[in-house]
Amino acid sequence: VRLTVRESLVRRGVERQISQVSPVRDCILGTRLVGDAWLDGQVRATLRPSPDTIRMQIELSGSIVSKNIGYNGPVRLRTSGEGTVRAARVVELSESDVVFEPITASASMQTRIDRIEHRLNLVRKIARKRAAKQKPLAERIAHGRLISRLNEEFSGQTDQAVGAAVPDVIDRARAYLMRLDLDEPTRTLSSTEDAVFLNATIRKSSQLAAPVPAPPLPVVGEALVQIHESLVNNTIGSILAGRKMTRSELRSIVSKVKPDDEADSGEEAPDFEIDFARSRPIIFEAREGQLRIGVRGTRFAQGRRVIEKPLEIVAVYRPVEGESGDLRLQRDGDLTVNFPGTKRLSTMQA
Repeated sequence: VRLTVRESLVRRGVERQISQVSPVRDCILGTRLVGDAWLDGQVRATLRPSPDTIRMQIELSGSIVSKNIGYNGPVRLRTSGEGTVRAARVVELSESDVVFEPITASASMQTRIDRIEHRLNLVRKIARKRAAKQKPLAERIAHGRLISRLNEEFSGQTDQAVGAAVPDVIDRARAYLMRLDLDEPTRTLSSTEDAVFLNATIRKSSQLAAPVPAPPLPVVGEALVQIHESLVNNTIGSILAGRKMTRSELRSIVSKVKPDDEADSGEEAPDFEIDFARSRPIIFEAREGQLRIGVRGTRFAQGRRVIEKPLEIVAVYRPVEGESGDLRLQRDGDLTVNFPGTKRLSTMQA
């Protein structure tokens, strides 16, 4: 099985707009600052190549605006600032762990003193000169603290964005595999600049699997699944091979895989028995845009009618897209019933 998830779908799961107000409570060179800072930006994701993990870079970029009041003794300074911020972090995801690389952050901020408030003009002049003298050092201190806050904020944003994205790719299937006594598949995760890939091989030690990687898909889509024909034989085929099954037993197997499956509507069909062939009891072929699906058995019985001959029942389906865009399988032609190795049918077989 090969699952391909395009970068566009990954981006939609991680990317988000950020618009938030944060309180400013700081003290720089003896001046206590109280105010608010507004951050408007966006978190973006970019996939990176990795042979055995999902690797992507998460980046925050945006603009920041602040309005503060500084208190220094009896003097009050009303300040405002505008700037840009950027932070980036590379994360590697595997089934067992999430590894974050260090954050790289940068910011630029231009601040200005809009007004100095004091009842005496002389004090205002002295305060303005002192503020102008201390401004370069104050801006360096403020820049360092802005970078520190940006690192802390971006760390929380990436933890939130990636926390829900840690893949447990086998979680839902694990219960079904246990019910059907199937081995847990071996699997690998990888990524390129365009997509994320999951490759899984489902087989027992005595079974064969696809000998080559899945071919590239020309189909346009955001999430694509490729299944090799051997998957069906290694799972359903191994369950049914050589077994005698009735209609009710077959439905019981379906209910184990899908417990909420409801009974077929309409009148119940008569019960039947099938002795499935030991080799390839399920026929599943995907060729040239068609699915060929069927069963192979050595004995079929319904009521008093019994056929003890190798028998194949096969149907051909083709995918058809409905008006609403849903895709369904439509049978192409009648069922095909074959008696392998039999040249002439008896009346019972006919």
